[in-house]
Amino acid sequence: MNNTEKSFEVVNAFVCARQVSSTGCILYTFVAMLSAWVVIRVWYKLTSGQCIFEESLKGKVFLITGCTSGIGYEAAKELYGHDATVVMLIRNVRKGLECVEQIQNLYPRSDGGLRIVPVDLSSLKSVRLCARMINNTEPAINVLVNNAAIGSAQGHKASLTSDDLEEVMASNFFGHFLLTMLLLPRLRATKGSRIISTSSLIHSLHRHLPVDSLNFENEYYDGFNAYIRSKLAIVIMSRHLSRLVSVHDASFFSCNPGILATQLSRYFIRKFFGNRLGDLMYPLSMIVNKFIAKTTHEGAQTTLSLCVQKGVEQYNGGYFSDCRPAKCSPLADDIELGRCLFRETVRLVGLRETALHTQLNTASTALDAEVYCETRMYHEKNLSDEDSEEDSRSESEQDIDMRNFF
Repeated sequence: MNNTEKSFEVVNAFVCARQVSSTGCILYTFVAMLSAWVVIRVWYKLTSGQCIFEESLKGKVFLITGCTSGIGYEAAKELYGHDATVVMLIRNVRKGLECVEQIQNLYPRSDGGLRIVPVDLSSLKSVRLCARMINNTEPAINVLVNNAAIGSAQGHKASLTSDDLEEVMASNFFGHFLLTMLLLPRLRATKGSRIISTSSLIHSLHRHLPVDSLNFENEYYDGFNAYIRSKLAIVIMSRHLSRLVSVHDASFFSCNPGILATQLSRYFIRKFFGNRLGDLMYPLSMIVNKFIAKTTHEGAQTTLSLCVQKGVEQYNGGYFSDCRPAKCSPLADDIELGRCLFRETVRLVGLRETALHTQLNTASTALDAEVYCETRMYHEKNLSDEDSEEDSRSESEQDIDMRNFF
């Protein structure tokens, strides 16, 4: 055997070894991914909470934002199936009507009620009109679920609403805050009422909340950070409102639904891969999500638990995950940060705040003093002349005396 033949045999052996190695690597990767999927699914099944209840909810009224898909839809469906009256606060009326028909077909024997109220949470005017309609039609509200949320497909370019608010913060946080404030008198008048706000596990990624720049006025904009900021603000505000409002009047909670296979995933894929590549990868990501993420039914369990389970009032202001109290960002325990966030949010959504330094003597809080707020609605700047008199009268009917809240 000459040197050429020997060299050929060496090369051939090397190639064969590489092929075996590559095949082994692929097989190892496949086994590792399969094992990871099994572990994740088993972990979800073992740790995911489940809300099991059989009693009828007839006569109780639940308001839910963002319920034409995802966990909002699942919650509306389950509550209606247990004879509750569900008011669906939605942006797309056509889609809302389709959801009503679907849910009614699923539970033809339900003694509950389903109706829709249109609202664009990114518009303060729309939120006020929505609250006015609800206050005029609903004598009682048992539970308000602030669930609607959007991501950001704009990357590093902020999109502003007609109120000059950053769109993600407006839709996820500011709109819900204003809605809660306008409905709070009705909620407080209903015994055992609850306000549940959907946050996210990723809220804890931020170690601080720049209250002086909630709208990204003084910093570089990032769409993904706007989403995280909105979810952190929800947790902090929910905790702060639980300090201000007596637990005998209303309870406040925030919750984490978990990693879900929802349409919101598209926004975050676009964030990391860009719009074009993100749209191409989205179908693949949804397939992966089907295997490793929670279903919307599983994700809705914590929300449902907070809606119906008895005794959760003892965790007023708490953050829940998998149907049980969970650890949230330590910023939620910063009382001064909560105060500052409240004051700034009141200003940004167009409520007037007058500080009335009043000593609080309540056993439920560690505050030595708190700020009461006297608020009233600002007139919309863009009202037409012919509508201004009517709207002024309607606005005055919704004037809020925050001293009666707390």
